[in-house]
Amino acid sequence: MIYKGSRYTRTSLYDRGGTLLFNQRNRISFGKKNCVIHTYSEADRLDNLAVKYYGNPQLYWVILDANPQYRCELDIKKGDRLIIPSYEEVRECLNL
Repeated sequence: MIYKGSRYTRTSLYDRGGTLLFNQRNRISFGKKNCVIHTYSEADRLDNLAVKYYGNPQLYWVILDANPQYRCELDIKKGDRLIIPSYEEVRECLNL
């Protein structure tokens, strides 16, 4: 089951026969209004940042979408500055 607000709600998924089950998901473009700039440390993980800023570890992908220069969490280095969209904007974009 895919939960409401999941990053998989608009992702391409094919069955073994090649039938398209889901469409490709594009990254959500978040605005910079009311965002927080977080300096990434060695101890940081995106799921923990999602808990800190959104109260939900499953929203870690929002931080990646807001920082398209990173393809995955492993691309983020200590000292990199991440844009963290406001919780209100995330709720509005995801209809939470």
